[in-house]
Amino acid sequence: MTLSHRTVTLMSKSLWTYWLLGALAFLSYAYPVSLVFSLQLFFASLFILLSYHLFGWKKSAALTLIVHTAAVFFLHEGYILLLLLTLEIAFVMMYSSNRPSRNGVLLPGVIFWLGIGVPSICLLYYWKNGHLDQEIGLYVCTLVVNLLFNALMADILYKSISIYMRRSAIHTNGTSKISLTGILIYLSLFSIIGSSLLFIINTGKSAERSFKFDLAQQMKHLTESLRIAYASWSPDQMLKLELRSSLQIAAFRELLRTSSLGTAGEAILLHKRGHFILSTNKQLESFPWMDKHNWTRMSDSLVIWEQPHRRNDVPGIHERSFALVHQIELGNFTLYVKLSTESYVREVTIYYISQSVNVLYTVIIIGVFALFLHRFIIKSIMKLAALSHDLPNRIKEGKEIHWIHSDIGEVHSLIHNFRIVTEKIQQMLGESKEQAYFDSLTGLPNRRHFNEHLDQLLRQNERTGACTAVMFIDLDRFKQINDTLGHGIGDGLLKQVTLRLTEAIGNRAFIARLGGDEFVIVMKEANKEAAGQLAVCVLEAFASSFKVQEHELFIGGSIGISLAPQDGVTMDTVVKHADAAMYLAKGKGGNIYRFYKPQATGTVSENMVLEFELRKALERNELSLHYQPIMDTQSSSIIGAEALLRWDHSTLGRIPPIKVISVAENSGLIGVLGEWVIREACRQLKDWLEEGFDYMRLAINLSPTQLVKHHAAVYLSRVLDEMNLPSQCLDVEITEEVFVKKTEKMIEALQKLQQQGIRIWIDDFGTGYSSLTMLKKLPIDGFKIDRSFIQDMREEPGNMAIVQTLISLAGARGWSVIAEGIEDQEDMAALQSMSCSLQQGYYHWKPMPAVQLTELLRDQKITSHERRGTP
Repeated sequence: MTLSHRTVTLMSKSLWTYWLLGALAFLSYAYPVSLVFSLQLFFASLFILLSYHLFGWKKSAALTLIVHTAAVFFLHEGYILLLLLTLEIAFVMMYSSNRPSRNGVLLPGVIFWLGIGVPSICLLYYWKNGHLDQEIGLYVCTLVVNLLFNALMADILYKSISIYMRRSAIHTNGTSKISLTGILIYLSLFSIIGSSLLFIINTGKSAERSFKFDLAQQMKHLTESLRIAYASWSPDQMLKLELRSSLQIAAFRELLRTSSLGTAGEAILLHKRGHFILSTNKQLESFPWMDKHNWTRMSDSLVIWEQPHRRNDVPGIHERSFALVHQIELGNFTLYVKLSTESYVREVTIYYISQSVNVLYTVIIIGVFALFLHRFIIKSIMKLAALSHDLPNRIKEGKEIHWIHSDIGEVHSLIHNFRIVTEKIQQMLGESKEQAYFDSLTGLPNRRHFNEHLDQLLRQNERTGACTAVMFIDLDRFKQINDTLGHGIGDGLLKQVTLRLTEAIGNRAFIARLGGDEFVIVMKEANKEAAGQLAVCVLEAFASSFKVQEHELFIGGSIGISLAPQDGVTMDTVVKHADAAMYLAKGKGGNIYRFYKPQATGTVSENMVLEFELRKALERNELSLHYQPIMDTQSSSIIGAEALLRWDHSTLGRIPPIKVISVAENSGLIGVLGEWVIREACRQLKDWLEEGFDYMRLAINLSPTQLVKHHAAVYLSRVLDEMNLPSQCLDVEITEEVFVKKTEKMIEALQKLQQQGIRIWIDDFGTGYSSLTMLKKLPIDGFKIDRSFIQDMREEPGNMAIVQTLISLAGARGWSVIAEGIEDQEDMAALQSMSCSLQQGYYHWKPMPAVQLTELLRDQKITSHERRGTP
């Protein structure tokens, strides 16, 4: 598996950080911070605990073993103390893994050292030394403060790193969060533990300076006293001392005792040549402090001796194993005096204890201050945070909000602002809920409100077994009124219908407007008889006329009723069945009600479904026009196009145009549909003419019903005037059906179109009802030979003869001819040989959107200019 560059980079950075923390832990053992009494501060556990935060317990445990093993073997650190430190790390890991929400290491560190670490050190010290003293107390306090400081700093560093990493990674879709309470806790603990650590360091340094000053004075006094006394000796006495005379050695010991005034604990006198003269002890082996390999020189005449580290040292024991050695030159002799440190240790310990009172005062002050912050500020902010939690949902659900009080001015102001904003939001939500759940025109509940209401009732029915009736109402003839008299009259009518419904129904049922002229009534705890009676009340309310401005209007309603749970238990099923029943009522002529029956879905024909969807398609502008070019094969150019209706339904797919026209004519929508096609086609034609395609002619298909019943000729003239379009650019195609449809009125309508300059074409000529007698009566300019003749023209000689006859007939009458259904080059060539150059078919171009045809016209224009050599 190949890793990305970013992954490799992150892994290498993590590995580098891991080993860096290990190295820092080892170096902290190698170079500790030294204090008095050989006390030392180590910061290794800080880096190990930080590695636990960053890399988990497994890697941290491995790092602990590696660092502590290296410290034992290379630095000779005591394995007992390192074992306790390892146990601390293990305890912290176990404690934190069982409490993942509390991922700090300070608390488990406190628990370990107070419960396990300190008692263990004291027991070992007592077992080794036989008693507990002030020194072990000072050692334990220093060690615990040191280790707790390490744990606290590991927590603080990890929190800081986490915040930095989150802020680096989250820029737009989130922010890092910092707990104010957490900050206060860490600041308080850092102030207490940090100040204690600083106290230990500063007190140790101060005690060390005081000790060095006192020691310098004592050494000066001792040196001067010995030199003066030794100078009073005669050469003979000095020679006897060199010869190790017993009397002279005793005299020197007395001299040393009287001169040191108790400051010298032990002493050794050596000759300049290096041989031993005397000591305060009988055996040399009892003076380990004379091992110069463990000396650390403090001045020219003063060194400090420390007992070498042993791996089995008991914690606290090594801190007692040190000595101060003063070197005094006396003629041919060198005196090494081990100074007594008992009084010094006692004084420093007392000094630490006395100064600890100041630390206690500091802790109390910090604690009181932290308590004040928490009680008066943080607590109020926490209450406000809890109060504002999930506030939007509580506002939305209308729950009561109990606002808190705070004596802090800023917090009080914040709460006051929250309260004002919340009240404003509640007011705005109330207004938006009104808009979201109620119809703006009628004030009735809208579709969303209806869906939630019905869903809730059906859920209740599952528990109670009650029956709910759903009544779909579709206003009859509303669209004609709205389109004829305008939307203002239509809106006024809808308001009056709403008023009639609310007066007729009252509080017996839930009324909603779904949109357009569709209303729905939901009647709970109903039965078939009660639903039928309510439907009769609705129809009676529509019986009288509606007065809208100066218009007196009559309108009915088609009502479909479904009952739950008999007709369905889900909202979608109940609504679907009520809708199907409504179409049954509309199919019976309207202004009646019908109940849903199991066979109702099958009874509602495909045409009814298409009619309903077609109405929605007109309202939602789901229809479109495609354009099939008409070619002039002599010039190989597009000279016009035919507008073809397209309806791509979201679930039914593409509906064939012939089916759309059939449904539209049977449902009375043909007038509205035809007007939409006329206006959309004219709009597109205007765009082409404005772009310079003035040669383009656009053909529109009109049915006899549109021409006779819906006065399409009048509407077409009005649209041409509105858009300032030349009528000579427009063609109208009619089918042979005109020969059997009220011929006189048809001829009159066609003559009106022709008088305006619009050319009339017979579409699909030769397949239906046409006769030469009727052709002579109709005002036509040409016809389009049906594709059925073209496609079989070469295989059947009879078709070839028919096509030739039709073309000859058109030439004799002065009509133009367009051949449809050209599928290949042979068809095109055959028709050209018959002098039929106007052609249309898939061989030339398929129907296409207006944008695509516009690009073709632009390319054709460029090609034409290039051919003529014009720019």
